[in-house]
Amino acid sequence: MNEIIYEAIRAVLVISIMVVVRYAVPYLKSLINGTELEWIYAWAVKAVKAAEQTNTGDHTGSVKKAIVKEFLVNVAKEKNLSITDEQLENLIESAVYAMKQEDAKNEGSRVVSD
Repeated sequence: MNEIIYEAIRAVLVISIMVVVRYAVPYLKSLINGTELEWIYAWAVKAVKAAEQTNTGDHTGSVKKAIVKEFLVNVAKEKNLSITDEQLENLIESAVYAMKQEDAKNEGSRVVSD
């Protein structure tokens, strides 16, 4: 009788481990990757704002974008993150769009308050 209970508990334990490995591990990986992308996006926003403020004058948008891209590649390498060029392009474009939206919002509030 004890052997039957032992085998039943063992079977339940094995099935539980299989379920955790099958569903929980990929879920946790997706959470980690999500936070990594959020982290690198935060750096993209900071880099875009810094490039906009410090590189004035003759620097065109493509030059600023190259500077930001190089910076983000170095940051990703330091953290051992694998990120594609397409992802970098999307992050930079998203950060530029967010910055422009923020500037437009600030301009609208200045006009109203004046």
